Amino acid sequence: MNSSAFPRSSGQTCPSSLMDYNHPNAILVSKKTPNQNTLSHKEILSFLVMLFAFCLPATGFGQTPTQVKKHTPSGHKNIVQAKAQEGNVFDKFSPDQEIISKRDANSRHFENPDGSVTAIISSGPMNYLENGEWKIINPGIELNNTKRNNQYEFVNAANVFKSYFSKNSNLGIQIDFPEGEVVEWINPELCWMDANGNILSDPVHFNNSTAIVDQNTISYPNVLNLIDVRFTQGNDGRKMDIVVNDWNAILHSPSTAAYLAFAETINLPDGWSVSFETGGKFAPSKTSVTGINVFDTDNKNIIKYMPPYYFE
Repeated sequence: MNSSAFPRSSGQTCPSSLMDYNHPNAILVSKKTPNQNTLSHKEILSFLVMLFAFCLPATGFGQTPTQVKKHTPSGHKNIVQAKAQEGNVFDKFSPDQEIISKRDANSRHFENPDGSVTAIISSGPMNYLENGEWKIINPGIELNNTKRNNQYEFVNAANVFKSYFSKNSNLGIQIDFPEGEVVEWINPELCWMDANGNILSDPVHFNNSTAIVDQNTISYPNVLNLIDVRFTQGNDGRKMDIVVNDWNAILHSPSTAAYLAFAETINLPDGWSVSFETGGKFAPSKTSVTGINVFDTDNKNIIKYMPPYYFE
C-alpha cells in the first residue's frame, strides 16, 4: 500500500485513517487537513483507532462518580507501591531507606543496613518532577480534587502529564503538558470503507456513556451496540482499547467493505505540528505509517501515537 491509496475527503467526516480488519498488517493512515503539518487549536486531526497505544518519548514522555472501585486517595499507597507487595523489587525496602535526594525520572536509591546503596533503575519513568521535587508516579485515576478543569470528574494527576476524564464520554479527554493542553477523543465515530478508501456508510457517532473507574482504567460501556471503550493509564503513556464484545456488532457490513474505520478529533495548541513516520523493520511497506509525532512550537516531540493493532 502506498500514499496514493490514501482516501481523499469526500465531504463526509469519517475517517482519515484506515485499518484492514481482515489483514492486521495492512494499515493506512492519512489526514484531512491542509497540506501542512501545523494545526491550530481549532483544526482537526483524525485517526483510526483500533486498540491504539498512546505514549510519550522515553525522555519525556452504571454509573456515577461514586462507582470508583478500589480507589486510592492521593498521598496513600499508590498502585506502584501496591504491586511491590506482589513481588516487586521495592518490597525489599522500607520508605525510610530511600535516599529521596537521589531520585530522578528513572531511578530510586535505597540505603542498606551495611551502608551500601542499592539503585533501582527503570527504562521508563518512575518519578515525575513537580515544583522542583521528584515524586513517585501513580497511574491511578481518582476523583478530580485538583481545582482545575472542573468539567472533568476524574484525573490522573501524579504523572509526567495530567489526564482529565469526564464521567460522560462525550466530553473527551484533556491532557495537560507543561508545554500546552491537548484534547482527545472528541466526536468519535465508526464507518465502513471499500478497498479504495471510499466511504460506504454514514458515520455512526458514539453514544454518550457513563464512566466506570477501576484503579488505573476508565471504561465507557456500550458506546456502540456491544462495543466498549477502555483507557488504561500507565507511567509513560496511555492505551486505548476498543472492545468488541460480540462479533455480531461488526459483521453486518456492506458487501464491498474492506475497512472498518474508527475516527476521533484531536485539538492541538496553536503552532503545534504533526509528522508521520513511515516504513521501518516491521512495516508492511515503505509507505506504511508506523507512528505519528506531535511537536510543540519549539519542535519538541511531545506526543507519539503508535500504530493501531487488534487481536482476539
